[in-house]
Amino acid sequence: MNLGEIYKHKKNNRIIQIDSFAFNTDERYLGNSIIVYKNIEKHGKYQIGSSTCWNGYGTKEEIENEFELLVSQDDLL
Repeated sequence: MNLGEIYKHKKNNRIIQIDSFAFNTDERYLGNSIIVYKNIEKHGKYQIGSSTCWNGYGTKEEIENEFELLVSQDDLL
């Protein structure tokens, strides 16, 4: 899971983009992180975007259980 990647919800087709990673200061070196994502939504007829105030978060396992990779970081470069 990499920054910028876009995922689609397996059931309702909601689109998210990986925004950042957060670490508990005690677990920073153990590799346990929380993935922060933003919801990608339609804004009007021809615009698609996101609002940072609607961020979501979860563990890598939680996100991978609910979402499938739609656009990899390599495809974005």
